[in-house]
Amino acid sequence: MALVKSDWKHQDNKHYRGHLDRVYVSTTEEWEIGYFVDHYLKSHKSSTTESNRDFVMEKISTYPGRKPIKRTDLTTFLDERIKFNSK
Repeated sequence: MALVKSDWKHQDNKHYRGHLDRVYVSTTEEWEIGYFVDHYLKSHKSSTTESNRDFVMEKISTYPGRKPIKRTDLTTFLDERIKFNSK
């Protein structure tokens, strides 16, 4: 899966809002994937540095499932591949 920057700079897809926007992650929308990555890092008490974002994006790019990707499936996929240090 190749991650591509969207044509809509930091804007959500107006046709993909509401319930679907809370269930699925679009890997073609820069704003949405960035929001997901930042939320994922924060929920695991990790800093939102560029290196951490790049690391998570690299893992997302190896997601083998079909699109659209459910948020819960992507979170589970990442949790199986990323180990966070406890402080």
